[in-house]
Amino acid sequence: MQSDQKMCRGRNQFVQIRRVKSLRPVHWVVVFAITVVCTAYILLDTASKVTYVRSQKDPTAATRALDVDHYYKAKLQELSRHLQAQCVRGIAVVFAHNIDVDGTRYSDHAFHVCGGKTWANGRISRTSEDKIQCQEEYANTYKTRVQPKRVTMKAIDVDAWAEREVSADMLRACQWTHAIDVLDGKW
Repeated sequence: MQSDQKMCRGRNQFVQIRRVKSLRPVHWVVVFAITVVCTAYILLDTASKVTYVRSQKDPTAATRALDVDHYYKAKLQELSRHLQAQCVRGIAVVFAHNIDVDGTRYSDHAFHVCGGKTWANGRISRTSEDKIQCQEEYANTYKTRVQPKRVTMKAIDVDAWAEREVSADMLRACQWTHAIDVLDGKW
């Protein structure tokens, strides 16, 4: 029996655990305040502010890029996303000068045809002899202009980043000629 008691004593040694004091209500207020500040910082919108700027009458001609490097490519592909986002306004063509990002407006020779693509440095290379009447609007000025029924445009497809020569007729031809006339300051 004595040996059993010795064994039990050795095995049943209790470890005393110190009890941690509970936090006072003031501590909980401090923890809550820190949590609120951290959550607000995380949720704070730090993205660029992109706004749509209405076109002005008598615009200056847009700048055609001569140095088309990877920085220009990244800039125009970012611009393309902003242009596409503006199509929800119900407009047919969005110009680069309509976009303001954090107070900086684009002056690039670029436009986006809603439901189509974003084009840069576009120029009409061929036109058909047949003509159509195009209903055009720019800076709250409406005109009916006679334009070629079919056009061929040479431009940079911004999303694919490749120079293309593309043809269109009717509505798309009107949109392209209108956009290039506006960007060249001829409208």
